[in-house]
Amino acid sequence: MKGSILLLALSSILFFACTDDEAHKRVNKITISVDETYQPVFEQLLKVFKSSYPLDTLMVSYKSEQECIEDLLHHRSNLIFVTRQLDEKEKAYFKQKELRISSLHVAKDGIAMIINKQAPDSFLNKDQIRSILTNKYTRPYTIVFDNAGSSTVRYIQDSILKNEGISPQVYAAKSNAAVVDYVASNPKAIGFVGLDYVQDTSGMQDNSFTKSVQVVSIYNDSTKEFYQPFQAYIALKVYPLVRKLYFINSEQKVGAGTDFINFVCKERGQLIFAHAHMFPLHMEIIIRETNLNTH
Repeated sequence: MKGSILLLALSSILFFACTDDEAHKRVNKITISVDETYQPVFEQLLKVFKSSYPLDTLMVSYKSEQECIEDLLHHRSNLIFVTRQLDEKEKAYFKQKELRISSLHVAKDGIAMIINKQAPDSFLNKDQIRSILTNKYTRPYTIVFDNAGSSTVRYIQDSILKNEGISPQVYAAKSNAAVVDYVASNPKAIGFVGLDYVQDTSGMQDNSFTKSVQVVSIYNDSTKEFYQPFQAYIALKVYPLVRKLYFINSEQKVGAGTDFINFVCKERGQLIFAHAHMFPLHMEIIIRETNLNTH
């Protein structure tokens, strides 16, 4: 059988420093809050960063997106990584306090929709997903998210549900890993998780999904094709459930936070995002189409 796949190649770095290099007294310690959806990739980022910046101390905690925003607003964290920018009310708060904030997207990923291995609905369009979320689908499902304040819940509400209310058949599993475990053991469950939590970690196959659950293929109305959240389809903007990851920094002096921002925005950090099957936004990406012949 003849088919085709898309391969990604990482090329020269086109990014410049994320923040200006002002002559302030350095602060080598910072508290950071990270959307818990991205914990696996940030564990890798931190491991490499610490080996290169031994004098910097990063106190990192993983929380729901809403908790990260609240940490920033209540000055519990000076740097956060979340999937949305501050809204106008939140920006006004910092302006009133005469505090400088900076933000920028660093990568993007897809939200994976997962079902049990025995479930029949491995191909869905957005209307069908909406009917599942509003408890109007032909087959009943228990809908599983990580928690009510997560970026995944907010994204699904904004991009799919719009003004419709979500089904009462919703279960909060407390973490992305727990969502995968719950769906794997419940044939009538359907879950939404960060892409990093469904990747095959065995090392046997690159860019393949875990065998414990099925990853749903979602229909793109424009291309008239079904797609799974592979890196190339995220890059080409054809996978329907894609979001960006941003840093938001309220650090008022150059220091550990500036170092970490520059690290994640430059070559080594961007490569780590790429290896986690996310799409780095500050590297030049070359997409090649390759034909494969299989027997």
